Amino acid sequence: MASPPGSGVGIDRIGSSRRDLERFFDVADAIYASDPAWVPPLRSDVAKVLSSENPLFRHAEMQLVLARRAGRDVGRIAAILDRSHNEVHEEKAVFFGFFE
Repeated sequence: MASPPGSGVGIDRIGSSRRDLERFFDVADAIYASDPAWVPPLRSDVAKVLSSENPLFRHAEMQLVLARRAGRDVGRIAAILDRSHNEVHEEKAVFFGFFE
């Protein structure tokens, strides 16, 4: 996707392939690399949360997004649309997670 004029930041929607998830996980590791208190979660655990096997995704959908600058992944977010939540609460809400 093209970067907004003057921003130098591009946005990539990614899927849930192993390679895409590795990129998604690597962003947090790079951001917090110099933080001595950073304890990364087990990638296998996070992969299960993001997997289509997660019962949430029987009634929700998710889009993973990476921010890129100068050819490097520099940010990430998971956008989640939970249709059941919106129906029960009569809302049009979207939830965000893994915001780095």
